[in-house]
Amino acid sequence: MEVSQKIKELVDYKLQNGNNNIQLNINEYGYIHSKNTIENIKNYINNKMLTNYSSLNSENQKNILKNLQKYINIEKINESNIILSNSGDINISSILKCYTYDNSNIYIYTPTYTQYDNMSRLLNNKIIKINIGLKKKITYNFLKKNPLSTNNRHICFICSPNNPTGLIWDIQIIEYLLKTYTNILFIIDETYIDFKYMYTNDTNITSINLINKYKNIIVMR
Repeated sequence: MEVSQKIKELVDYKLQNGNNNIQLNINEYGYIHSKNTIENIKNYINNKMLTNYSSLNSENQKNILKNLQKYINIEKINESNIILSNSGDINISSILKCYTYDNSNIYIYTPTYTQYDNMSRLLNNKIIKINIGLKKKITYNFLKKNPLSTNNRHICFICSPNNPTGLIWDIQIIEYLLKTYTNILFIIDETYIDFKYMYTNDTNITSINLINKYKNIIVMR
């Protein structure tokens, strides 16, 4: 059988290098670490810091959820609102399959992770890109100048911290969008938020606490 034309039209995932000497979207740090750094990490990590899950049975799943709740301080969120998956890309695909139909509007603030675009196109969605460039802050004024649709059911992807620019969206701004566009499901991709926690203990940078308050939000970690 011939491969779908939509698959043929997909663009490979590419690092958005621009003119930066440091590639900010290689968040896993693909450069060579010093031997001293590696040894220090090995000496710091001990067995008490690690949890071994031999298999994903129902008991282990409960333990994973319990430890996850403890780690990200979401004890007040019902376990039924937490889904364990194998990767962020699987999350994106599952969300799109569950909540979109042909020609749904998919809003994407760009530049950002290119898989939002690729996976949305496979499902015949309409991509609407809003350019945020290298902004360090999103303002109410910017959102009002770039309004989203108030008709029908749509999805909006927000990556915070943004890959590749590092932009972190203020929680008040995200909450404004949730209240203003109740017909839009906002996917807040916090895949790299732990990099921010390395430099601050400020839990206000996560949208997790909005889950109990609004029905049109999904937070990916």
